Amino acid sequence: RLLEVMKEVQDDISNFNIEVQNILIAFNARGLGMPTGLLTHLFDGYEACADREFVVYITRKKDLLTEGVVIQPRDLMSMALNKFKQLKEDDRWKQDTADQKQ
Repeated sequence: RLLEVMKEVQDDISNFNIEVQNILIAFNARGLGMPTGLLTHLFDGYEACADREFVVYITRKKDLLTEGVVIQPRDLMSMALNKFKQLKEDDRWKQDTADQKQ
């Protein structure tokens, strides 16, 4: 589902996070609590982003999990949003790689 959300928001991490928060609010309203596997789904959604540098960043965060680092879904969402804002501010969002420029 979050893969589809990323496509719908056209790789806008801020809007993606808002959609995820709306999904969580809907779950809570039904008394369902936190969806099972949310962190995995978040990683899947972020990795579907078309920005290569952002995906590399998210992959490094995912690698931390295999090293035993605990990452909460809201923390991942915050880190992703901060990286998105940084890349946009630095005018590096969705920049072509050297191979793509050729």
